[in-house]
Amino acid sequence: MRAARRAARTLRRLRATLAEPGDDSTAHGRAHLRHRRAALAIAGGVAARASSVAGLFVSIRLVSAATDRDHLGLWLLLVSAVNLVGFSDLGIGNGLLTVVARALGTGDRTTAREAVSSAVAVLTVVAAVLGAGFATVYRVVPWDRLLNAGSAGRAAGPSVAVLVGSVLVSLPLGVAQRVHMSMQRGWVAAAWITAGNVASLVAVWVASATRASVPVLLAAALSGQVAAGAASTAVLVLRRGALRPRLGAARARMGLLLLRHGTMFFLLASAVAVGYESDSLVISNRLGADAVSLYAVPFRMFMVAPLLVGLVAGPLWPAYGEAAARGDLAWIRRTFRRSLAVALVATGIPSLLLLPIAAPISNRWFGAGRPPMLLLLGLGAWAVVNGVSAAVGVFFNGVGVLRFQVVAASVMAVTNLAGSIALVGRIGVAGPVIASVVSQVACVLVPSAVLMRRALRPGAPDSAFAAWLGRWARPTTVSRAA
Repeated sequence: MRAARRAARTLRRLRATLAEPGDDSTAHGRAHLRHRRAALAIAGGVAARASSVAGLFVSIRLVSAATDRDHLGLWLLLVSAVNLVGFSDLGIGNGLLTVVARALGTGDRTTAREAVSSAVAVLTVVAAVLGAGFATVYRVVPWDRLLNAGSAGRAAGPSVAVLVGSVLVSLPLGVAQRVHMSMQRGWVAAAWITAGNVASLVAVWVASATRASVPVLLAAALSGQVAAGAASTAVLVLRRGALRPRLGAARARMGLLLLRHGTMFFLLASAVAVGYESDSLVISNRLGADAVSLYAVPFRMFMVAPLLVGLVAGPLWPAYGEAAARGDLAWIRRTFRRSLAVALVATGIPSLLLLPIAAPISNRWFGAGRPPMLLLLGLGAWAVVNGVSAAVGVFFNGVGVLRFQVVAASVMAVTNLAGSIALVGRIGVAGPVIASVVSQVACVLVPSAVLMRRALRPGAPDSAFAAWLGRWARPTTVSRAA
C-alpha cells in the first residue's frame, strides 16, 4: 500500500508538471519548459518506438511465413540498411535541427524560417542528383553477388532499387520532422512516425498474404514512413506558421551554411553507419544471407533498450542547444549527468533479463535458428555501450562538439570494420558484435570521458564549462546567417 501511495504521488506530480505552462523569462521556468517538452516527446517517442519494434517483429513473422530463409535474410538485410543509407542527406537534417533550435533560443525567427526553406530546396536537389547517380550504376553493379543473396539473387537488384528510391523520396520530406524536433515538439513528430509504422504493418500483412516478391514486401515495409513524411510535410506547408517553408524564403547563403554545418554531421553519421550498421553486411558477405537472420533477430531484441534510451535522450538535443544559446550551463551539466545514469540502468537490466530467453524466442517464434551464447553476451554488452554512447552523442550534438566526435567515430569505424572481418571467420556470427563493443569503448567512450573529466566533474564552476565549450564546440551558424 505504501508503494502504491508513493507511485500515485509521483504520477500526480508528473501530471502537475505537464499541466503547468511554465515561464521562459527565468532560468527555473525555462528548465521546467524543457523538462515538460522532453517528457511529452519521450511519451510520444516511446509509443513510436513500441509501434516500430512490434511492427518489425510481426512483419518478420509474416515475411518468414511467406518466403524461405534466403529471401527472409535479404529482406531483413535491406530493412536494416535503411539506417545505413540514412546519412544521404549530407547531414543537412541534423544541421537544420541545431541551427533552428539555437535561432529560436535567441528569438531569431528570420534565420529559422530561412533555414527551413533552404533545407527543403537543398535536399530536393540532393535527392535528384543521388537518384541520377544511382540510375547510372544500377545495371553495372552485380547486386546478387555483392549481397551474397543465394537463391534470392534475382530479387536483389530490384529490392535495392526500392530501398534507394524510398530513401531519396524521404530526404526532403524529413524536414517537417526536424522542424518539430527543433521546436522541442518531438511528440508531434512521434505521432507521425507511429502512424507510418501502423501503415507499414498493414501493407506488409497484405503483401505477405498474397505471397508477394521481396521487392514488394520491402516496398510495403518502407511505404508507411514515406506516406507519413508526405502528410506531415503537407501540413507544414499548408499551415501559416512562422517556420512554414517557402521558396521565396530560401537563401543560397543559408543553404551553403547548412551544408557547411551539416558536413560534420554527415562525416559523423557516415562513420557511425559503418561502425554500427556494417555487421549485417559483413555477416552476409562472409557467412551468407541465411546467417543474417541468426544475428538480426536477437540483435533487434537487445536493441530495444538502447533505442528507448535514444528516445529519452533525443529530445534533449534541441534543449541542450537552446540552453547553450541562453547560457543555462548549470542545467546542461545536471541533465547530462542524469541522462548517463538513466542510460546505464535502462540498458543493463533488460540485457541481463534477455540473456536466458533470447535464444528460444529467436528459434521457436521467429524460426531464425538458435543463436550462440557468445553472440547473446556480446549483444548485451553492446546494448549497454550503445545506450551510454547515445546519451554522450546527444549531449555533444546539442552543444556543438562535432570535430572530436568525427575523429573518434572515424577511428572507431575503421577499427570495428577491420575487427569484424577478422573475427567473423574465427568465431562466427558473434565476431562483428565483439569487435563493435571493443572498438566503441576504446575509440569513443574512453576518449570522451578524458575530454569531459574537468568541465563536468562535480564542483566545477560554470566558467570552466563555458571555457570548455569555447574550445571544443563548433561556432553557431545562426549568427553568421543573420
